[in-house]
Amino acid sequence: RLSNALKAQPEVTQVRNGKSTVKYLMLVNEETRKKGVGSLKNKKLSILKSNYLGLLFLDTYLMQAKLPFSDRFFAATGEKTKESQVILDVFFGKADAGVVTDTAFQMMKELNPQVGQKLRVVAESPELIDAVGFFRKDYPLAYKQVIMSGMHGGIKNHERGRQIFLLFNVDQLNAIDDTSLDSVRKLMADYDRLKRKK
Repeated sequence: RLSNALKAQPEVTQVRNGKSTVKYLMLVNEETRKKGVGSLKNKKLSILKSNYLGLLFLDTYLMQAKLPFSDRFFAATGEKTKESQVILDVFFGKADAGVVTDTAFQMMKELNPQVGQKLRVVAESPELIDAVGFFRKDYPLAYKQVIMSGMHGGIKNHERGRQIFLLFNVDQLNAIDDTSLDSVRKLMADYDRLKRKK
């Protein structure tokens, strides 16, 4: 939404668990899956704090189902600092629905197979890039090339670089182009179109 004001092109994104994209999932228990998403009205949602893209996916999904926005549909929203907490909220019945990434859900299922047996995916987003890095438009090309080269591989050859990756739970940084954000743009366009109809 800030692309016009920034006047900058996306240049780089993070890679986690071998992927530069994320897929958001809406998780519920088996009983809710059978009753349908409408049965979640006035129930509790759990979501990662400041998860703008996950919330955009959820609100778009709810509008497609002809339901209100999440802040009016759910009676309460619990914001968590870790995706594992979101999953466990739904697993233990502290929340009726949760929104997490597919990688977080997969990891939790591997750690505790009961999570996969009890929880169900009722909606999923397309693959989305959820973080980008960019340079200002007039940044010297020669400097940008040096930085991009270092970010792509060289940084991991240094102890401080490895510490930064470990701190942010990032495997590596990959170069991207403007088309890499097409799925995000489509989600935003769907959201805006549906919102105008409400």
